[in-house]
Amino acid sequence: SLKGKCSLAKNSNSNLTLIVPAISLEDLDSIVPDLQKYNITGMAKTNLSLERKEGDWSVNTEIFVPFINAKNEYNIKNLKSSFVYNFKNKQIEFKNISANFNDAEISGVGILESSSSDEKMNFTGTIKNADSSKFYNHVPFFKNMDMRTTASGTWTIKGSTSNPLLQAKIASDGGKFRNMTVDKFATDITYSDKKLLLSPMKINGYGGKSTMSCSVIFPTQKQDGSRSPFLWNLDGDLDKVHVSAINDALKSKEKINGNCTASFNVKDDGDGLFWKAKIMDGDPKWREFSAKSLSGEVSGTTKNVSINNVYAKFLHGNATINGKIGLADKTTSTGGAVLDLKILTDELNLYELLRKHLPSVRGVQGLLKSEIHVKGPASTPTFSGIATLQPLRYRDFLLPEVSFNFNADYKNIDISNAKASLKDGSISGS
Repeated sequence: SLKGKCSLAKNSNSNLTLIVPAISLEDLDSIVPDLQKYNITGMAKTNLSLERKEGDWSVNTEIFVPFINAKNEYNIKNLKSSFVYNFKNKQIEFKNISANFNDAEISGVGILESSSSDEKMNFTGTIKNADSSKFYNHVPFFKNMDMRTTASGTWTIKGSTSNPLLQAKIASDGGKFRNMTVDKFATDITYSDKKLLLSPMKINGYGGKSTMSCSVIFPTQKQDGSRSPFLWNLDGDLDKVHVSAINDALKSKEKINGNCTASFNVKDDGDGLFWKAKIMDGDPKWREFSAKSLSGEVSGTTKNVSINNVYAKFLHGNATINGKIGLADKTTSTGGAVLDLKILTDELNLYELLRKHLPSVRGVQGLLKSEIHVKGPASTPTFSGIATLQPLRYRDFLLPEVSFNFNADYKNIDISNAKASLKDGSISGS
């Protein structure tokens, strides 16, 4: 239905109201030509008011759309809005926008200007119950990281429509990142020019707290027709976090336990996953090995771990570890991990070492200073090196100092080039 007053006389006022129970959104392009580029489809119920004041025409619209599709990829439900389009300054002012996008509840207000060659926008609003898994097609990073969380927060979009700046603050009561499960999550988000920044990310989980910063560069089309790689970088600090988070982040079958305080970096610069960490304190437990006061640097990929001057309190003594661990393939058992480690020890408790790692040898006691090489599968490693014991006690037999070379596994130990210092001399043999 149409009612109201229309005058074409100069400087006269007009006011026409059109009530449309159902209108195809494709037809709305003829009223607002700037919408044609969005290829909008759907049916709407609308009230339109065409006004002219002192020669300045505008359209006031109230609209409800049960379902709308834009650019053949954005599906929106239950869109409600009122907006005013001014023909003179080519500006659309949106009021009280609300809609469901991928089941997320979105509301906002804003202005779209098309007076220049490049349209400008400025919108603000809120978002509730946004399920990251339902945005995989629009934000591939969420899918690549297997991110699963439901978040709420505030957002702004401003700048040119060809390259807008999106900013948001969101929070969640929990979720998953790769295989990591977190209790609480909050972050600031910035997106522009194919670059996404999440910083700071504040996360509670794995018994501690983490502060992280994540940057993502999405693929772009190159001049030769190929696409640039998907790049991302994650930096953070862990405060007394359970190190099983590393297992989950790497989707590794290796089961590392204990807590740690550390700074870390994880990234994929197009050549695969790489990570490194500087450990300030920790008490890791891996298979039959456990340590305290851990510090040093470790790095690796999904296939291996490099250990650089890692210090730990081990078996009541001091140990410095260097070397590599080849991680088990995620499709194989944990026994597939391969060790290549060099361990320097001082005042290591020999009794505890033999009891835990060479149970076939009993009753030997002493404090061990050594250079130990650990090689082979983690399930059946071999141990070799040079050792000095001060003292060596076996049952009631005591030697002040003994040095020797050794080769061992979980069943046997072979000793060579042994030398023992006595009160008034020495003994050597092999």
